[in-house]
Amino acid sequence: MWILKFALNARQELDEIALQGYQQLWESAFAELGAEALTSAFTKTVRDCKFMPTVADVLSHVEHAKATAADEQAEREWQWVLEYIRRHYHPDLSVQRGPQIADRTRHAIRATGGLAYISNCEPEAKQWAKKRFVEAYLRYEELERDYALLPEGEFKARLKALAESKSIPQLPESCC
Repeated sequence: MWILKFALNARQELDEIALQGYQQLWESAFAELGAEALTSAFTKTVRDCKFMPTVADVLSHVEHAKATAADEQAEREWQWVLEYIRRHYHPDLSVQRGPQIADRTRHAIRATGGLAYISNCEPEAKQWAKKRFVEAYLRYEELERDYALLPEGEFKARLKALAESKSIPQLPESCC
């Protein structure tokens, strides 16, 4: 049904073969999307596209929504870290019986300079710490996802070795 709406919107006639081709392509391309997300993406696409949209045109709306949600999640996680510091961190005692910090959050904290830095930095410096935290938090998922795209082989092994040599050593949970 959406294929026909897009064709009408773009003033493009589709014969039976083209319609079947679009249907097969779109069924496989959008198989992982839920009905609600797909309907929303199609609705936004029909408003934006003057031509018959590609799969990428539709997915751009989904990616935009994911990026917005990821930014919001990173902001909430930053606020969680600030509250964690307020409740469970003391510079002289390190962490006191607080909840365990997730790997992704711990990675972002280390990229920012650690709990001690966040706890003690001036308000002006804290905005830059937040920026580094959010960037590292968002990049963590991206790095994991993109690493899986690399084929197994010498390049992937070298990249892994380089990343390990450049990474910050794993600190005990009480230190980050």
